[in-house]
Parts: sequence; structure tokens; C-alpha cells
Amino acid sequence: MAERPAMMFFFRHYKLIKSTVKDPINIAKMVDMLMTYAQTGEITESGNDVLDGIFEYIKPEIDRDKISYDKKVEQRREAGLKSALKRSKKSKDNLTSVDDSQAITISNTDTKTITTTYSQNFNKFWGAYPKRVGKGAAFVAFKKLKVDDDLLEDILKALKKQCNSHDWKKENGQYIPNPTTYLNQRRWEDVEDISIEYRELTIDEKMDLGLDPFDFLD
Repeated sequence: MAERPAMMFFFRHYKLIKSTVKDPINIAKMVDMLMTYAQTGEITESGNDVLDGIFEYIKPEIDRDKISYDKKVEQRREAGLKSALKRSKKSKDNLTSVDDSQAITISNTDTKTITTTYSQNFNKFWGAYPKRVGKGAAFVAFKKLKVDDDLLEDILKALKKQCNSHDWKKENGQYIPNPTTYLNQRRWEDVEDISIEYRELTIDEKMDLGLDPFDFLD
């Protein structure tokens, strides 16, 4: 019988001991016998038939109480184990949930595995971007933008123009921003579709501007 932190001691037990055992020393000895048995399972020989008789009378109730206590402890242990397994499974499901087929796996020295899955729209952006660095950080920025198909189309159109721009081509692309910066700063919005129509000013328009109306004539 393992040690336990407490025991059930009923008033009827105390009344029985007090009414049967008159000597205070023997009363204390009786209580000590019961407490020792309840805590350690050891049976103390008192050398007193009255004390031993009372002990044998109360002992079965201590045993029943011990069985009930052990059962509750085991139930709590099993409930705690189930709860821990449930939390572990939920954590694992969160780490391995995917929305696409493409993923990368990072393993550390503890052999734990973290799976990162890139969305289909992000893969299209990544494939079009000329400077592929910091993919994980770029994916975080991409998700914050909640890029739908329409926004992705705008980004890809802007990228096509920016990739052909002088600033992005000079010095081997040195001035191309990192993809995370591009997304966080919404740099695709730097591209504007401006159509400029050039035409010869009329004589009246030139005069209104204070220009020589015949200055441009051949």
C-alpha cells in the first residue's frame, strides 16, 4: 500500500475508541496505529487485545477508502494523459495542415518537423519575381495582404513592366527590392498607366502661352 496524503476518519470511529479505551495514552496509540496503516500500510502490534480488536474493526473501512482514493487518482491521471494527447494532436494538425501540394520541411536537432506550405498564388508571384531571396518572410508578407486573383493580376502586370524598367535593369539588378520589401511597401503601385498624347499647338494656343506662333514653322 503506497503512502497517501490523507485518510477518512469517521466520528463513529473516534466515539468507539473513546468509549472503549479509557486511557488517553492508549487512545493516542490507537489513533497512531490507524494513521500509520492508512499512510504506509504497516500494521503495528500494540500488545493490547482491545486496541488490536478495534484496529481489525476499522481496518476494512480504511482499505475501502484507499481503493476509492487510488481509483480517483488513476482516473485523474488518465484524464490528464488524454488531455495532453489531444493538445499534442491539435498542435501537430496545425503544423501539418496544407492548402497546396508544394511544401518545404525544416528539421532541427530535436528531430521535430515544421512544414511550410506556399499558396498557389504566392508561387505565381515568386516565379515572376526576379530577385528570389527570403522566401519565408515574403510568404508571410504575401499572406498579410490577402492576395486574391484580381490583386495578383495587378501585381504581375506591374512586375512585368518593372522588370523591363531602367532602374531594375541597371547594375545587374542591384536596385531591385527584396520581395518582402516589395510586398510590404506595395511597390507594384509605383507603376502607373499614363497615356500621353503629343500634338502641335495651334497658333492661338501658342499666342496664349506667350510663344511666337511662327517659331516652330519650317
